[in-house]
Amino acid sequence: HLVLPNMYGPGDHLDPSRSHALMALILKIWEAKNSGSKRVEIWGSGKPVREWLYVEDAAEGIVRATEQYNELEILNLGCGQGSSVRELAETIREILDWPGDFSYDTSRPDGAPRKIFDVSRMKTALGWTPPTGLSDGIRKTIDWFLSARQASTATH
Repeated sequence: HLVLPNMYGPGDHLDPSRSHALMALILKIWEAKNSGSKRVEIWGSGKPVREWLYVEDAAEGIVRATEQYNELEILNLGCGQGSSVRELAETIREILDWPGDFSYDTSRPDGAPRKIFDVSRMKTALGWTPPTGLSDGIRKTIDWFLSARQASTATH
């Protein structure tokens, strides 16, 4: 019984109506950079904190769990650390080298203020923690996104 947090990484949906929150931020900021826009609107206050797990780390954790964990208790797979939406946006802005600013639409809901896993059982049972830090994972995701974008424009 594995539970995973918010996921991100290569292979995410590039359609803004289907993409997950982190990819949606990448899309918005990339589009702003390419259109020359100086402002990106983000829904909510930017304060909610969520845990993020890089997709390749999730796959590794799942394989380890199937090999090493045979208990009835739920096993949370994750890093046990969170980042605010504002921090995600700032990291993406820095990696994409976009000089613009963010505006926060506080008329939109934030959801729960904090969603972070307790991963102590995972660390003990698997002797493992996800190796990809958030900044590195975002950078890898952006690299994949830019390659996918380039490939799709080359075929049209």
